[in-house]
Amino acid sequence: TEFAKFHPGGLGKILATDEKQTGWTGEEFGFSLTRGSNAHFPKTGRVFQEGMRKFDKLQSQVEVNFGKDDGGAITILGKLLL
Repeated sequence: TEFAKFHPGGLGKILATDEKQTGWTGEEFGFSLTRGSNAHFPKTGRVFQEGMRKFDKLQSQVEVNFGKDDGGAITILGKLLL
């Protein structure tokens, strides 16, 4: 996708989110855009958080647009519940 193509951390960083040492919680899939060592700039975190709130409200897929200069857009398809 365009998001993966232009993400500053590259595809490897995106795909590493299931590794325990990558996330905020220290557990698999504990990745956080807004907290911990992977925290993104405040605007990116806010946009993602707003997208997740919208997903929680609608319970259906939501497009989150970060803007052309901030990595493009992603589509939230669901939540991983452990």
